[in-house]
Amino acid sequence: MVDPRRFPEALNRVAGKSLDFVVIELATGRPVLAIELDDRSHQQRQRQDRDRFVNDLMEALNIPLQRFTPSMSLDVSGHFVPGPSARQVLARPAR
Repeated sequence: MVDPRRFPEALNRVAGKSLDFVVIELATGRPVLAIELDDRSHQQRQRQDRDRFVNDLMEALNIPLQRFTPSMSLDVSGHFVPGPSARQVLARPAR
């Protein structure tokens, strides 16, 4: 939990971040899943610090985060419950 007195600092730290994709529930706009595609740049120390921050942030927000490398298959089906609500989910690039 962010100390309310430090909210501006926390907001500035988050405002400059982006994710590769965010899957939302159309009916509510609620994020269902965040997806990061990790290329070689994620091996750099500065990028690893940023990745840890994003991991912690997504965990604090209770939004599942999936990381994939270019050689991995992308399967997010386990994040969705079959049924009418599954048709209301849309994936868009987060940027």
